[in-house]
Amino acid sequence: MPLNKLKNLAGNITKRVDIDKINLDDILTDSFIQNNTKLKTVQEFIDKSGFDIVSLIDFRKIPMDALNDYVKSISEFRSWKDMLKNAAKDIL
Repeated sequence: MPLNKLKNLAGNITKRVDIDKINLDDILTDSFIQNNTKLKTVQEFIDKSGFDIVSLIDFRKIPMDALNDYVKSISEFRSWKDMLKNAAKDIL
């Protein structure tokens, strides 16, 4: 299968994936953080965020605008959702 068709297929699958139903630990890895942000680890991503994050549920409590601003400040992603979609593509 040509590479461009494979990329399109991966993109279509990602669009169908409900980000809320994916375990964040499975897609947001140290490798992804290191390759796609100014940071090196998921723990550093959490520690430097300034948010009180102890569990995955805590991410839902963060105002989306604030989380989007943080993601933009440490990466080229436009939003938290954009970052998660790209992380999901890496595991597909």
